[in-house]
Amino acid sequence: MRDISETWLQFYKRLIYILNTETSDKVIDVDLVCSYTEILLRSYCELHHIEKFEFQEFSLSESQSHVSRRRFPPLIIDSFNAHAKYLLINHFSSTYEKIITFYKQVLLLQDLLPLTDEHYGIICNILSIPWTLEEEDFQDLWSRFLPIHAIRKLGVTINSSFAAHCLEGLVLIPSRISQSWRSHILSLSLSYNSDLALTAVKILPVFLYSSLNPLKYLFELSPCLLQCKNTDVQKELCKHFGIICCICSGSCSLYRQLDCDCGSEMLLQVKCTVCEKSQVSTDKSKPLPSPFVESLADLMIHFLSHPSELIRRESIQAVLPYFTHFEVKENVLSTSMHCLVDVDPVVRTKFSEVVGLALKPLFSVQRDSKWRQKIDELLMMKLQAALLASKQSGNVHFQKSIIYSIGEIGKNSDGGLLLINIISLLENYMTSIPSVKVVAFSKLKEIAESKQLKMQDLLKAYKDAICKFLAEFLFARNPDDANQTLFILEEIRTVFGYNDLKSFIHQNQHSILPYLIARETQRSSVFIETLATVLHKDRREILINNFPYIFSHFVCHCDKSDLEKALIFIQSETGLELGSLLRCNYQPVHNELLLHLSTHYQQVFSGLAILALKSGNLEGSSSIITHSEEMV
Repeated sequence: MRDISETWLQFYKRLIYILNTETSDKVIDVDLVCSYTEILLRSYCELHHIEKFEFQEFSLSESQSHVSRRRFPPLIIDSFNAHAKYLLINHFSSTYEKIITFYKQVLLLQDLLPLTDEHYGIICNILSIPWTLEEEDFQDLWSRFLPIHAIRKLGVTINSSFAAHCLEGLVLIPSRISQSWRSHILSLSLSYNSDLALTAVKILPVFLYSSLNPLKYLFELSPCLLQCKNTDVQKELCKHFGIICCICSGSCSLYRQLDCDCGSEMLLQVKCTVCEKSQVSTDKSKPLPSPFVESLADLMIHFLSHPSELIRRESIQAVLPYFTHFEVKENVLSTSMHCLVDVDPVVRTKFSEVVGLALKPLFSVQRDSKWRQKIDELLMMKLQAALLASKQSGNVHFQKSIIYSIGEIGKNSDGGLLLINIISLLENYMTSIPSVKVVAFSKLKEIAESKQLKMQDLLKAYKDAICKFLAEFLFARNPDDANQTLFILEEIRTVFGYNDLKSFIHQNQHSILPYLIARETQRSSVFIETLATVLHKDRREILINNFPYIFSHFVCHCDKSDLEKALIFIQSETGLELGSLLRCNYQPVHNELLLHLSTHYQQVFSGLAILALKSGNLEGSSSIITHSEEMV
């Protein structure tokens, strides 16, 4: 800290001179006192080289040996208190607002001031006057400085703007001072249908931050918050609900800064250390009182499902902080995901921008497998319903917002949910609507980049499912000729970055063919013929060469009847009996089946038995394993 300047000392001496004026001789100029105090406090703050720093309650246990140098001189506050009592009793109407201003300035810099509990008690006593005029239960309010009966004798009325200024000051008082009374006042203010309720909502984050148990106090305030019918108040609450979630998680700090747009006004701002760094909070194992957390969830659901689209729009910004800090229950997740199909396009767009990061904690933190499966199923159901709704609507903007959301979720998900996202994006990429196609393609690329994969590697990771989609898409589109079939294959080839169609089909034919064969139709033959043409082979050759993969697929993934139908189709297409097909591919079929032993144990041995029987090696060869006992 720099030394106090001579100018500052002159201001200070002048202010002390004004305050030392006997109250019986002359009424002090409160405006002048407030101006001098503001200059001294602001410049004192600058001496500490502080623009933004954590706001901390003053600790009485700190050493006072350096107060004269590092703490603001207490004489100003003590002297002003003496004048304030005289002025309130004798000149209330003309001085009360100015007295409020003085104490608010003091409270905004209380961490630099040597304030005692008595100072705080006096300030709370004076700022509580608008409510002590009417209330009967004063709870833990300290009122010895200006007793209740003395206040009521004044016979004054106070408008809501004065009360709002008082409320802004009351929330800055440490939690150890009249907390029950101040909480009661805040609750009363929130229940009013006036500007006072708006002020109460704006300062709610600071009040919760300064309280010892923000979740408990929010639980107590929830009824009046949920019952509020004022749209402006609800909108303002939604604006602050995100940081309220952060405060309730215990990951916030309070900062003060000068608002350049508002002249010399000094502001307090609560910031979340987790959200500021875009981190995922992993400390969700700490047990929290269930009713308190549920009240937070109730508010989240209330805002997201509010009849007014203005409220729903504002509430979207709270989704990310809530999901970051708290374990998400099904009811909150379900309500949030409904925003995908909200009737308001602004809500849908806003939600699509945050849904990926909001869901990231669900996939990043270790969870119970049953819980994860339940959540994945819910998300899959919501995504599929949203896709269907967007297509049925015929609204391109609606479709694009759904596709964008799916892409954002895919970047942070894995397993089955990621696969659903990829297939959904591929399906939308194959549309005839150019703008939808562009969004789907860009999101597929972003998913691959988020997994640090090339597009071809993404295909390899989910080859079976993607090839199944391709086969089903071909049958669904039912192209009239080979050129249309080649066009569809080219589209998929382009997505995954293959240089030419031949290399794409060559590397993925063993995964595509089983799904084409499964239909056992004339159209299946046509599609297989098209693939063979691209590879410069005939249909018979491509089926024989890929028979180990085809046979293994049907043995492991299909029932007996489907296997029989597939084998009949292949025999018809190749002109070879099953025994011949197995004999000419004996070792590859054997090896391919064994690759699936760990995942399809029983099916593999059934396939090996068929191989031994139909290839004529049941007794003549000891190299084939047909029973598990032979593995020992």
